[in-house]
Amino acid sequence: MSLNYENQSLVFFAVDYRTDLGLRLPAAANDLYNLVKPDDVRFHVGLNYTFQWFGKKKIFVVSHNRITSQTIGVATWKQESDNFISMTTSTLKKLEVTELKRIGFKLIAFVPQTMSHAELSDLFFGSFLAPMDEWDGVCQKPNDPFLQLGGERNGMKFLASLTAQTQDQIRSSIQASQNFDHFSKPQQIEPSILEFVVQASNNPCLMLDIDLFREDGTIDDVGQFGKQALKNAEEIVRSCVAKLQSKEIADVR
Repeated sequence: MSLNYENQSLVFFAVDYRTDLGLRLPAAANDLYNLVKPDDVRFHVGLNYTFQWFGKKKIFVVSHNRITSQTIGVATWKQESDNFISMTTSTLKKLEVTELKRIGFKLIAFVPQTMSHAELSDLFFGSFLAPMDEWDGVCQKPNDPFLQLGGERNGMKFLASLTAQTQDQIRSSIQASQNFDHFSKPQQIEPSILEFVVQASNNPCLMLDIDLFREDGTIDDVGQFGKQALKNAEEIVRSCVAKLQSKEIADVR
C-alpha cells in the first residue's frame, strides 16, 4: 500500500482565544500585513482577515477568536511552519492574548492507492472492523466503511476518522474543506491548486482526517505543539496504513 501523501493533503493549525479584543484586532492585522507583505488581504464580516499568497498553497487567517494557518500539502507546511508559528505568536502578542482556549492541528491526508475503492473498503473488515462474515445479521456485503475514534497521544487529545474514498468523493471533500476557495483569487482557481485537486483525485484513496488538540495553553506552548502535532499525525497515518497493509498481505496468503 502507498504512503505517499505529502503533496496530497490539507493542513490546518489554529489557536483559539477570548473575544474581547476591541480595536487591537485591526491594528494587529495591519502590522502583520506590513511585516509579511501578502499578495492580498480579504476582509470578511465579523472581523476576519485572510492573508493570501496566490499560487503558494498557503493562507493565514486572523479573526476575533482564532488564528488559523492553512497549507495545501504537508510538504508546504514543513516549509512554512516556522514562519506561521512566528506569525501566530507575534500576532497573539499584538492582541495582548496570553491564555489560549484551544490549540489544534488537523491533517487531512488523501493517501492514494492502486487498488479499487471496493478492494480498499474490504481491507477494513478483519483489520479495524469485525470480519465480513460477522456482519451478516446487519446487512449483506457491507461496503463504504467509515471509522471514527477519539483518544490521546503523547499528551494531546485527538479525534480521527478514516475511510476509503472514490475519486468523486475526494474532489467533494477537498472542495468542501474550510477556506479552500481562499487559496485562489475570487472566481478563479490557481493552476497549482487545480494541479493539487487533479493529483489527489487521480486514484481511489485512504482518507484520514486527524484532529489533535489541547484545551488550554499559552503563547509559549504554540511552537512545541505545532511541531509535535505533525509528528503525532504522521505516526497515526503510518500506523493505520500498516494495519490495512497487514490485512492485504494476509489475504494474499
